[in-house]
Amino acid sequence: MSYAEKAGLLLALVAALSPRSARAGPDTHYQDLVVGERAAGMGGAFTALADEATGLHYNPAGMIQQGSVLLQLSMSAYKLRHSSVEIAEWCGRSFRHSESSFFSFPGSFGVVTQLPGKRVRHALGLAVIFPHAHQWSRFYVDDAIPCGPLLLGASEAFAGFDRELRGGVAYALEPWPFLRLGVALWTSARSVSAALSFDQVTVDASEPWHPESFLASADATIWSLCAQVGVILLPRPDLRVGLSLSSPYLALAGHGSLTLVNGQPDPADWRQTTALHLTDVDQRWKVPFQVALGVAYLRRGRLALAADVKLHGPVDRYTDYDHPDLPEWFSQQFVSERRLVVNGNLGLELLLGRLALRGGFFTNFSSSTREERVHLYGGTLGGTVHTRKGSTLSMALQVQVGSGTFPKYVLSYEGGEYRHREEEVDVRDLSLILTLGGSFDIR
Repeated sequence: MSYAEKAGLLLALVAALSPRSARAGPDTHYQDLVVGERAAGMGGAFTALADEATGLHYNPAGMIQQGSVLLQLSMSAYKLRHSSVEIAEWCGRSFRHSESSFFSFPGSFGVVTQLPGKRVRHALGLAVIFPHAHQWSRFYVDDAIPCGPLLLGASEAFAGFDRELRGGVAYALEPWPFLRLGVALWTSARSVSAALSFDQVTVDASEPWHPESFLASADATIWSLCAQVGVILLPRPDLRVGLSLSSPYLALAGHGSLTLVNGQPDPADWRQTTALHLTDVDQRWKVPFQVALGVAYLRRGRLALAADVKLHGPVDRYTDYDHPDLPEWFSQQFVSERRLVVNGNLGLELLLGRLALRGGFFTNFSSSTREERVHLYGGTLGGTVHTRKGSTLSMALQVQVGSGTFPKYVLSYEGGEYRHREEEVDVRDLSLILTLGGSFDIR
């Protein structure tokens, strides 16, 4: 086997085992975390309600309340995630990506104040939330894999995290008793950090081949801006209809650093390395428009039923990283494109004196067109204890299970030459999220 053939084979193997699935969560799913004290227990069916301080995340028109100042805090959240997928097969030997992680992240904070007005009711709101938080890590070692005239061996270690912090201000008014209007302006900061170490050894039957090492690390913060408008209609005292429209994210800034180090496989140059360190890489992240329509039925003092339908628009194909010095093969591995997706939410709340019990169901379908495509289904259970002074203490559990497909890389040796292809395999995913929170009505 010639050096050029070996180098081409190595490039294909590195591409096959690169952390492609790590970008699938926040890029292709839109309801990874149900935000808010009350909404977290009702499966996110909150477009027609949105009557808590963090409710402007769902519909800014819901801020009109009876109290003067409502302060809400989600004190902590804990997420457990497990997934397993077969990502590659080398001449009959399988490589699996198994992920199990447990970590905590901040929840949400919101404050709403009712403004004085004789004829028209007004409200101002401020919210800081974490719509998604992801963390990955994996490690494997495999060696002495017979594949044609070669013996293959590889090891990989990967770790990364991806979180979004979203802050917004909102204004709402009630010009008539049956109509509420709201508008919000949001700023988003997405922080991404990841590191990958890959080593491969290929031994020829006639001559040894020195190890190949590959190291990549990335660190970036992406700032974006979006606007949101909302409407809530109250045709009857027990019926509410809500509509919310969020604009696509407008990119403000997205610069970061990227390091690629590749040890030369040619025995003549094996002591040399090729290193590329860039500090001004443009990193892109496009979030499409969203339209949410909700309806809620209320029997005051007894129960609430709510349902939402949310449409997330498509996103045209774009590269995640852009820099004139980036290798073409690297840029081709990080390309995003998303389909139009429709998700649904259902929620129920029972009021038993000072205790509120909640349950809900929601979908979290994947919009992926080329990577891991896992459709998630979530259920929520929650409860709130109300004090006489209007304060609350809440707890909610979110469970998401999913199944789908992933493009597995298959390497084989047939007819005296190496062949590689992709085939789809099944994926299973499970997430558990526990949130604790409280609200305070300051009169």
